[in-house]
Amino acid sequence: MKNENNYFFRGPLPFLVVSLLVIMVISVAGRIYYLKYRDIIKNEAGKTLSSIADLKTKQIETWYMELLSDAAVVYENPMIIDGVRKMVRNPSLPLKQDILRWMESTKKNYSYRNVFLLDPAGKMVLTTNREEQAVEIDVVAALDAIKTGKIRVSDLHSEDGVGYIHLDIVVPLLVNRNGASLPAGVLVLRIDPNKYLYPLISLWPVPSHTAETLLIREEKGKVVFLNRLRHKDNKALTFDLPVDTPKMPSAMTVRGYQGLVEGIDYQGMKVLAYTRKVPHTPWFLVSKVNIDEVYSEINRLFWIVSIIVGLFIVSITSGIGFIWNYRQSLQRRWTEQQILEKNRELEKNKLELEEKVKDRTAALQESYNQIKSLASYLQEVREEERKRISREIHDNLGQMVTALKMDVMSLSTDLDRLGPEERPAIDAKVKGIFDFIDNISGTVHDIAMELRPGILDHLGLSPAIEWQLQEFRKKTGLSYEFRVDYDIIIDRDISTAMFRIFQEALTNIVRHANATKVEVILEKNDGNLLMNINDNGSGFTEAGMRDQYALGLLGMKERANSFGGMVDIKGSEGTGTSVSVSVPIKG
Repeated sequence: MKNENNYFFRGPLPFLVVSLLVIMVISVAGRIYYLKYRDIIKNEAGKTLSSIADLKTKQIETWYMELLSDAAVVYENPMIIDGVRKMVRNPSLPLKQDILRWMESTKKNYSYRNVFLLDPAGKMVLTTNREEQAVEIDVVAALDAIKTGKIRVSDLHSEDGVGYIHLDIVVPLLVNRNGASLPAGVLVLRIDPNKYLYPLISLWPVPSHTAETLLIREEKGKVVFLNRLRHKDNKALTFDLPVDTPKMPSAMTVRGYQGLVEGIDYQGMKVLAYTRKVPHTPWFLVSKVNIDEVYSEINRLFWIVSIIVGLFIVSITSGIGFIWNYRQSLQRRWTEQQILEKNRELEKNKLELEEKVKDRTAALQESYNQIKSLASYLQEVREEERKRISREIHDNLGQMVTALKMDVMSLSTDLDRLGPEERPAIDAKVKGIFDFIDNISGTVHDIAMELRPGILDHLGLSPAIEWQLQEFRKKTGLSYEFRVDYDIIIDRDISTAMFRIFQEALTNIVRHANATKVEVILEKNDGNLLMNINDNGSGFTEAGMRDQYALGLLGMKERANSFGGMVDIKGSEGTGTSVSVSVPIKG
């Protein structure tokens, strides 16, 4: 423990801990300062937006009320109204020219785009711009103004046939006769927003590359932008968005929210905005600026501080690294020397181990070859022993059974001399002995065939397989289909191995598969003898295969492997089983 403590104080860890603490303090303090200064900047930006929005709202309200005040001057001027009444009734040229000169003077003095005079039926009588004589006036608004006796102001719009946006002030000209107001006509004062309103909206009092003011209104569930947008190539009154657009300050304003808000503007950019309702008008005003611009200065300072802190960290870590590397270089040299010596020792041990492994592998390979040869030899010995036992049973025991049968036949002949009373009982016993001898003879034949079917030695593999299928069909009722290439010439040992594999597969089918049909195909392909055994039984699971077929499958594989072949079993539960055997043959 003492050595570990000394190493702690001698190593770079104390310097690293102190450096990390300093970095953490600087980082936390910088983060706190950043967030506090960010809130201050946001509040200052909000105050600026609020001041601009309030100022422009007041200016627009003043301009709007001045328009109404100017219209009221005409509305309350009996001389003008009386002159219009007389001119409409008797359009004499001198009076008409006087009214037109007054209209032109009014247009010039108040910077109207055009002034129209309509008769009480809403038909145009005079206009200060002859090019717009064919322009249709909102007759409904004119008649409504006459009916109500009040000045009407249209919203910003662009009529069909008029290629510009305008605002109309409809002034009913009424003559008071005996307490009744009689219509003399209607004066329409057309205002061009490009002369004052739009320049006022587009003007931003401080330098900014993202700030702008929006004048909007609600129309049929839409937020209609009344002025041209700074960051979108559009004309006024041609762009709108749904009122329920989330987080958009313009939509929030129409929905009733006023004040400072953060949201997403029509560009999809995060903005800081201040919203207001313009009094006495259907309009709303939004002053906004991109969040990135609001925080651009503090973000610049943040990156500068981050770079300074980063350089500080780099310098500290470089110093610590230099000291540590110098001390480590000495330790490394000693370590490298130790490693070199260990490597030499390991290399020596490796060579010795490899030599031992090589010798052991050769010994194991020799043992494996011996075991394989022994297994093949035992297989041959077993087959020869089966053949010998089969031959002994067939030749010796069969001959003895035949001799016994002949003796019984001779006895039967001798018994013919007996009297008729004793004959029936003796004949019955003799017949029973004959039946017993026939059963013994059949059993001897079956045992001999099971041990080594003679048909395999005399006729070959194909007839032996077909004979075995017939025997199984007699015993179990299992139907079969056998297809074979009869041109195949097979070595005696390979025939024996293939037949035994076939017997094992057929036995498994009868014992475990619950099959009703089996298909066997024997053919030659690319120098290999192929045997496929397919059944329509219950198939198998992996666990069932390990339990039921493990030893049988191992024996089948060993027989095929002894001739360089292979056995493959495929199938699943409920789909039957397929056994494929492939053994290379010559010719």
